Amino acid sequence: MKPTAGAVLGFDVTLFETDKDRAPRIEAAWAGFGFNLGNPTGYGQLILK
Repeated sequence: MKPTAGAVLGFDVTLFETDKDRAPRIEAAWAGFGFNLGNPTGYGQLILK
């Protein structure tokens, strides 16, 4: 799906634990935000670990 300019940011947030240290981690990824947020391609991704 190719986003249109001005599309609403869609978030997919997953909370999971690692087998090694049992520490909770948050993986937040987004795709399909529009040109109004300053991304000329309209796609982006952010991973927090």
